[in-house]
Amino acid sequence: MNIGWNTDDVGDESYVAAFEQVLSPLCAEFDPELVIVSAGFDSAEGDPLGKIHITPSGYAEMTARLMTLARGRVVVALEGGYNLESISNSMAAVVATLLGDSVPRTPLRPVPDSCQESIKATITAHSPHWKAFQ
Repeated sequence: MNIGWNTDDVGDESYVAAFEQVLSPLCAEFDPELVIVSAGFDSAEGDPLGKIHITPSGYAEMTARLMTLARGRVVVALEGGYNLESISNSMAAVVATLLGDSVPRTPLRPVPDSCQESIKATITAHSPHWKAFQ
């Protein structure tokens, strides 16, 4: 599910909110048997093309949430990104989470209004197709 962010001010808190408000309800309805992640880390802090601000802590949080799905069956395939330091730090946090290691969490700031508007627009657009949004 794509969320069309309408700002560059997107970080961990916006992605966590998207998980809570969009992805979690959809996954509860869909009930996947396996979760496959194409992990490009283009959204990582420091990526010159993605220009999003997801920290390694944010990726660890999202990974932990994915592990609650499909009885923990999660496959992560590293496939790209454009900043080797960002990719390395982010993937290390994801792997540590998959292995059950503790990853330090960064406190989340409030979700920017523009990001909340993007999440609501996504829910509205998909509500005719998913019971979770009705």
